[in-house]
Amino acid sequence: MPELGEQYSRRNFENSTDAISLADGLAAVLTFRLRRADDVRAEARILVSELKALGHELFSWDESPDRETWGDDYIRPKGRRIIVELRFPADDAPSASVDFGPWPTPTPAILCPRCQTPMTATSLRVAGVGHGHAASREVNVEVFLGEQDRRTFSAGQASRGLQVPGLWCSSCAGLWLPDTTRVGWT
Repeated sequence: MPELGEQYSRRNFENSTDAISLADGLAAVLTFRLRRADDVRAEARILVSELKALGHELFSWDESPDRETWGDDYIRPKGRRIIVELRFPADDAPSASVDFGPWPTPTPAILCPRCQTPMTATSLRVAGVGHGHAASREVNVEVFLGEQDRRTFSAGQASRGLQVPGLWCSSCAGLWLPDTTRVGWT
């Protein structure tokens, strides 16, 4: 299949007066290429390589069995960003979407209830390691998150775990978890 043309270069996106139409055109070409491919996953890798060769700094943002999302570096963001989503569901035709525009304005950081320092997103992970043996007995694991919020899981033959979103304060070393029994933090 023919390679993506220079009209879809990063420079052309940055200089375009109608980046939305340019993004829609690129999405149509990507969709066409995915639908004509014998191996959709291989074609997706080729398309990302071609976009990188055209000056797009693409990083894998997300991947699942039926979709890939690629976008600009969010650690060192430029003025505008591109997001390329390649979809290949088992029960439908492959497709692509492209979004080019300014980064969303960041939401203000949540302040630590203890010291009023901005916190960063994190999570609490608890793992029960199973032994993989049919004779391994199941062990219940109870995790108390606050006074009344209790989570339970079991591990034995298989490893299982629990992950809860939270916020971390580097100033006072506090881990704050949402309290599901009332509004606030534990």
